[in-house]
Amino acid sequence: MDLVDQREHPRAPVGQAAAVGGRPLRFVSVSEWADDASLKAWKASPGFREKIESVKALYDEFLGGDYDVTASVSAPALRS
Repeated sequence: MDLVDQREHPRAPVGQAAAVGGRPLRFVSVSEWADDASLKAWKASPGFREKIESVKALYDEFLGGDYDVTASVSAPALRS
């Protein structure tokens, strides 16, 4: 499902939805936007409300929000 028209919002990310264990209709969707202005432009676009409502209809529960990364974890480099 395309929530964002890349032609209208070229700085939009490709998002991913991850299933939450044991809850077949609960997902967490994560995407990292290039900048805050791009995210705000998408949310202000004419098709945003229609597209987000179609997504909400697919799930038992939908909670939207904007979050800032406060920590990142990565695996150490493998030694050869």
